[in-house]
Amino acid sequence: NNNNNNNNKLPYTTFTHFFEINKHCISLYNNFMQRQITLFPIIRIFGSTPLGQKCCINIHNFYPFFYIELNNTNTFDYTNATSLFNFASALETAYIKYRTITSLNKPNSKHSKTFSTQIIHNIIYENKKNVYGYYNKSFPFLKIECYNQNDIKHLMDLIHNGVLNGIYYQCYEAHISHSIHFFTKYKLCGMGLIKLKRFTFRYAIPKDVGIN
Repeated sequence: NNNNNNNNKLPYTTFTHFFEINKHCISLYNNFMQRQITLFPIIRIFGSTPLGQKCCINIHNFYPFFYIELNNTNTFDYTNATSLFNFASALETAYIKYRTITSLNKPNSKHSKTFSTQIIHNIIYENKKNVYGYYNKSFPFLKIECYNQNDIKHLMDLIHNGVLNGIYYQCYEAHISHSIHFFTKYKLCGMGLIKLKRFTFRYAIPKDVGIN
């Protein structure tokens, strides 16, 4: 698409996100966790184009996330894919066990409802600046991507309590919502414009919308 075309810009008015069960995308496979994805987040944005077309944009593949810091006392072989997979599996297993216990102790709580056993989507190694203190260099961090924003606070609590081999990891950006992370990454602001480089219409454009 032509980036100078105003039709690629959408003034958005409403922003929301939800989760969808993977009923049709049978090929949606998570290579990192080595399994089929059954539930995934979708960001949905409503607005209208400069031509007056009402739009609903569904954005995929942007997952809720937070960071943990690695240092000399808790660093493991983060360059090894197997080590990252084992780390993710251990954290996910601990959280599922926590939710199961919570469900048994509080049968009327929201945790007693059926929940997905897929928590972690991916873990990515990144070099980031530490926001605490003054540093002129970057430090190793792990970016932990999840499926559900609501799980992140509980994951952070478990990590701070040393659920992973009794080791404490400092968490970062766990309090930032899925939507704020999305707005920050793509430099969006309220009631602003979204410029789309590539998009696909789910249904054909009606012939009577008056587009020349």
